[in-house]
Parts: sequence; C-alpha cells; structure tokens
Amino acid sequence: MTEGRVDDRRFQDLLAEASRLAERRDPGAAHDGRVKALLSGVAHIADEVVFQLNRLPELLRGPLLDVLGLRPARARMARAVLEVRSAGPVTVPRGARVSTVDGVAFSTEHDLRVVPAEPVGALTQVDGGFAQVIDLDQVHAVSPAATSGYYVGFATPLPHCLVEFVFTMASKSRLEDARPTWAVEAWDGEEWQPCAVRLDTTGGLSDSGTMLVRVPDTHVELTISGISAAWIRFRGAAEPDASPIRFRVLARTVGGVVTAAHGSLVLDEPLGTTSGVPGQGLGVHHRPVVGPAPVVEVGGIDGWDTWTVVRDFTGSGAEDRHVVFDGDTLRFGPAVTEDGAVVQRGALPRADALVRVREYWAGGGKHGNVAAGALRALDGFPDVTVTNPLPATGGRDAETVDEVWRRAPFALRARDRAVTAQDYEYLAREAAPELARAHCVLGEDGAINVLLVPNAPSDEMGRVDFNDLGLGQKTLLTVADYLDERRVIGTTVVVDVPRYGGVTVVAQVQRAPGMSTARTHDAALRALYTYLHPIIGGPTGTGWPLGRPVHVGDIYAVLHQVEGVSGVDDVRLYLVDTHNRARGDSATKITVDRDALLFSADHQVRVLAT
Repeated sequence: MTEGRVDDRRFQDLLAEASRLAERRDPGAAHDGRVKALLSGVAHIADEVVFQLNRLPELLRGPLLDVLGLRPARARMARAVLEVRSAGPVTVPRGARVSTVDGVAFSTEHDLRVVPAEPVGALTQVDGGFAQVIDLDQVHAVSPAATSGYYVGFATPLPHCLVEFVFTMASKSRLEDARPTWAVEAWDGEEWQPCAVRLDTTGGLSDSGTMLVRVPDTHVELTISGISAAWIRFRGAAEPDASPIRFRVLARTVGGVVTAAHGSLVLDEPLGTTSGVPGQGLGVHHRPVVGPAPVVEVGGIDGWDTWTVVRDFTGSGAEDRHVVFDGDTLRFGPAVTEDGAVVQRGALPRADALVRVREYWAGGGKHGNVAAGALRALDGFPDVTVTNPLPATGGRDAETVDEVWRRAPFALRARDRAVTAQDYEYLAREAAPELARAHCVLGEDGAINVLLVPNAPSDEMGRVDFNDLGLGQKTLLTVADYLDERRVIGTTVVVDVPRYGGVTVVAQVQRAPGMSTARTHDAALRALYTYLHPIIGGPTGTGWPLGRPVHVGDIYAVLHQVEGVSGVDDVRLYLVDTHNRARGDSATKITVDRDALLFSADHQVRVLAT
C-alpha cells in the first residue's frame, strides 16, 4: 500500500474483485448483463468512497502538524564569497545586488571599501629588534628565520581588501622543500591574524613573483618602533642560521572580498497598523522570509519599540513584547483559555500603532547553489568586475508538508527525551539551527560528548579560519540546557567543539600544456582546501568525517582530478598545531582520535611545466 493512502484499489480492481465474489456465490452470474451493470455501479461508488478516504489524511496533515507544533523549515540562503576587482577606490554597500546571467540574484552581506594601499614604510625584525626602512623600493635584507620578520606599514587599515605584493629578488636563499611558506599576518588590535594568500608565485619568497593577500576585516593600526601604521607582516619559519633574502617590494590594492547571500535585503518596510485584537497577523511584501530573525518595530508613545521574534508564544507573558513569524506573516500574541481564565500570550500592542520591519532577508532556495564563476554582474558598478571563485553553498528549499509529515515521528519521539546518538544530534541542531554539524561520541568515562561544528565561512579559496571554528559560550550553554532537559536520568552530557587538527599539504604538480601556471596553482589549492573542509569537504561533500584520517593517496587522487594538472610528482602531509601553527614531521598518513576533526592549514602547491 502506498504511504499515506487508506486503500490503493481503484475502479477496475474493485470491479474485478466484485465479479470474483459474484462468480463464487453464483457461477455464471458475473456474465449476466444486469448483474454486470449492478457490479459496475457498486464498484464506481466504492471507488469514490476510497478516493475521499485517501484524501482525508492529506487534508488533515497541515492542521495536525500545527497542533503538534511542527512547522515546515524555512528555505535557506546559499552563500558565496565574491572577489571584487577594481582599478581604483570603490565602496560596495551592504545589500548591493550581484547576479548570474540567468538572473539568480545575491546581495552583499556587509560593506566593502576598496581603498588605496599607501605604504608609509617598512620594518625589518631580527630577534626582537627593529630596523626602519623608509622606501619599499630599496633592497631589503631579511632573514627567513622564525625569530625574524618583515613589516609593511600602510597609512590606513585595509579590511577585506586584496593587496598585491610584487617581490623582485636581488639575491635569494632557497629553503628546503619541507619548509613552509612565509606566514602573512595582519594586526587586529589584540593579536596577529593570518591573512589568506590568494596567490603566491614567489615559491615562498624563494624567487621573484607576486603574492596576492586578503586582509582580514579586523585590520587596525598599531604603533611599532614609534611608527603608527596598519601593519602587514611576513614571518619566516626557517632555522636561525638561514642566509638572508634580498629583495625589493611594491604593494597596491587591486580589489576586495565580500560575502553575499542568495536573497534581497529589505529595509524599513511598513506592514500596516495594529487592530488591538489578539493574534493579529500582518504579511510582509517580499517572500519567502529567510536568514536571521527580522527586526520588528512597533510605534509607541516615545518612538519605535523593538519587539523580539520568538519561535512560539509558549513562554510569553502578557508584558512580553514578542512576535512570531508564521510563514511570511508576522503575528502578535493570542488570547487563550487556561484553567477557565483568558490569558494573553505575548503583549498586545495598542490599536492603530504603526508596524514596520527594520530589515529582513527574502529569497533562498537550492537554485542559489550556483557554480563557481557564475556570479558576474554587480548592479550599479560598471567599472568593477566580480566573480565567485568557489561554488555558492547552503541553499535549501522550504520544507514541504509531506517532508514534515515524514520526519514527524522522529521529531515527536526525540522531542521529550534523548536516547540514541541520533536523538542527541537532532536535538542539538534543533536547539541551535545555525550549526553546520553535530556529532555524538561516547567518552571513555561514559559521558556523552556532543560535539558542535559551526557554519564557519570560507574565503575565496575555500580556507576556513581556525578562529571561526570556535563557538561562543551562549551557543554552548543553549544546547547544553536544551539537552539537559531531555537526557535520560543518570547520563552525563558534555557539549563542546571537536578537537581540531590542522593539515598542511605540500605538493608538486605538473602543468598540462597550454594551461597557465597561476590558474593551475589556484585550482589545485582550491581543490585541497575544499576536500579537507570541515563543512563541505570529505568524500561525500558533507564535511570531513569526524575521526577520519587522511592519506597521501587521498591527496594524489584529488590533485589528479584538477583541471590543468597533468601529473603529481610529490605529496607530503604535515600535522599543524592549531595554537602555535608549528608543523610536525612529514608523514604519509595523519591519524586523529575519534573526537577530532581535520581541516586545511596553509597548503602549498608548486607547479612545474611538463
């Protein structure tokens, strides 16, 4: 029988069964014309009854799910990292529209200001001491040792900007193949943050070439050796006795990086006025509503009052300024009868008060998961080029009633208690929908460890900043409290993040004839960062599996699939300490405990012509 149907039989099935019964009772009766007409009429009536019965469960699904408090999940917006290139200064505001040739539209999630990179000088550091360099174009001698560094100061901070450093080597000292490239870092007000190196044709400052560096959004000024500037430093990792590198360097801004979401940012939308009646609903004008909770304001005596969007009115009192978004309709609290008394759930605004939504996002859907390079047109900026080096990810259609119906038994079973590992994982995501992953692992002491992975953003190469993999205490406590109310008595539940291990891949590949070195280099790096990605990586594209090791054979297979790579000469793996970024010995396989998760850390690819 088909799921959700009372009876699968139709007219011909019913008629055939009635004819068999008639033949069994009175052989030959089914061949009588009057009997055949009677059986046909009865079968027709039975077919109509079965049809109406089959409709009943479907018609009742929506109301029954509402009573149970199970609502379809909203659509989700896909997100993409955009690389903006501009020959001069430009400001791209939050909400700017960028689209594909097919009209799939995204909007930028924050402002981007591409400002000129104006170097004010440089410093060289040796064992804690600084020597000032005024002119970047003169030859500098810098040791690649770990205790040394080269600092370039700019007149203003360059958050989100792409800065191109052109190095011309006067003399060079090649490092061993196992040595990492120089770390590029920017000061954020408290510590040095790593910069994503978008392109490096210098081979780790072993040859003349270009470094394209993405500056973190937290870049601020710092005073070093009496010079106040916005600093970017290059820190080596060679042995103390390594011979110095002599070079000239030029720096300029070539663009910036901004994140975009598949939807439209709607600002200051009036919804109408209140009626003063409990449970009033006001619909928004752009649908469907997606993303963060909208900011709702109601006109009061002294101006606009902000009302909080909640999931439901279960815990709302008559004084709580709470609203609920039911689909795409904003609803105020209802009046319900409890123990014979009428109780107002959620505050009731005064009549004729103006209601507006300060901001919300509308859009979403799986068709926002566009391919890399699909986003090309930035509205209102004809002299600016834009692209998404990586595919947009995270888009999902709104859940249908049928899909909610299918998950309802599990949701109801897991709602009140957590018994299995799947229960804990489901409930953790229920408590914090913003999480990307949740894993339940039994600890050696018998405790149930629920490990949470946030939906950390990636840059244009697929890198994830280790700092973005942490979770705030608010989220951890929210999930812990939610699970504590539903755990089996006697069990101990610990909510935390996985233990992370960074992996650096050092590879040498051959470039196919006719392919550019830069394009092959970028494609290979992007493939590595995507494969060893905690959210979209792994063999299935759903995130690198918890506790899974990585073998050089896996990396060979990934690199052989990269466009422009005709062969892979060498692959080395290094485990990287996430705290001090120290690299371990070269290995052919890196293993981790079952509660640990690997992620990419500063891969290096050297491209050779065939």
